[in-house]
Amino acid sequence: MYHWEFDRDGEQIAVDVPGPLTLDDSTSILTLLLGSAGLMYGPEPLLAPLVKAGEVRLVLEDWSSPGPGFHIYYSSHRQVPAGLRLLIDLIREMQPLGL
Repeated sequence: MYHWEFDRDGEQIAVDVPGPLTLDDSTSILTLLLGSAGLMYGPEPLLAPLVKAGEVRLVLEDWSSPGPGFHIYYSSHRQVPAGLRLLIDLIREMQPLGL
C-alpha cells in the first residue's frame, strides 16, 4: 500500500499507515474527513479551500512537503493520439485536484 511521505529540514520518512479503511477516491475521502472520521493525506490544492473555511485543520504542518507535482508525459505534441488528447482535455476540464 501507499506510504505517507513526510519531509522536514532535509529529513525524509515514509510511514505505513494501517487502518480499517483505505480509499483512493478524493470525494469519498473528503466526505469522511468532513464527517470527522479520520485523517487524510492529500494534495494542498484540494484541501486549501476547506482549511481556509475552517472546515478542516492541518496536522503535522512542519512535516509537510510540496512534493514534485503532477505531470503527464507523452511522446509528441504534434501527433497526440485522440484518446490521450480527450483524457488530457477531460482532466483539464474537471480539475480533480483544484489545479
